[in-house]
Amino acid sequence: MALERQAQWRGDNLSGWLNAIMRSIDSNRRRHDRVLPMMVLDEDIGLEDRAAETREMDRIGVEAALDRLEPCFRAVVILRDIEGYNYEEIAEMLSIPCGTVMSRLARARHRMAETLSAA
Repeated sequence: MALERQAQWRGDNLSGWLNAIMRSIDSNRRRHDRVLPMMVLDEDIGLEDRAAETREMDRIGVEAALDRLEPCFRAVVILRDIEGYNYEEIAEMLSIPCGTVMSRLARARHRMAETLSAA
């Protein structure tokens, strides 16, 4: 990974640069591992697959609930629940405090739950 990105190194602190790459790789691996075991587990224990039309209706409902959210709430839901970023990463990406990320996420999930239960 470092060799692929050696053009990005500014020549300042090699150890710090390599450490940042390793943290990024580790973060991506952890994010991937949080999602993958759930999918594999469902297949391994032989759970019955729901009908394709039911899954499609669920997906459409969630997309509609997401579309109804204000952009600031939609962003944190997508980054956390779909993309798998942690609160600190989201706060850094959106340039907002970590507490704001948590409160927006809680409000967004509550609003989505209300929308989905009303449907």
